[in-house]
Amino acid sequence: MLIFKQLMQPFGYEITEEFYKERITGKHNPEIFRHLLPSTYTHEEIIAFGEMKEEKFREYVTSEKCMQPLLGLLELLSEIKNNNLKVAIVTNACRKMRSLWSVQWKLDGFFHYSLLVMNV
Repeated sequence: MLIFKQLMQPFGYEITEEFYKERITGKHNPEIFRHLLPSTYTHEEIIAFGEMKEEKFREYVTSEKCMQPLLGLLELLSEIKNNNLKVAIVTNACRKMRSLWSVQWKLDGFFHYSLLVMNV
């Protein structure tokens, strides 16, 4: 939410928890920014703005170590793996973010399938 606050403040938006949940959560960047950026922005500029947001978010996550797996997740995944069960992850995160989490949280080898929400 912090990155959205920083990026959208120059456009006059105050990103509150409620605003974030209603207008951002679960949506993909093009959809979010098509509605939030001025109508003078082209499709290409909206895509570029979304890519810039993703880069800022990745920088923030890696520098602040602000995101951690849910308590008990790694233990649960280890138990599932030890019992030879297959696991899928379903997310709306882009490939770069999924890779970042996988490395940062040492998730390699736990998931047999990775599905994007837009493909489900």
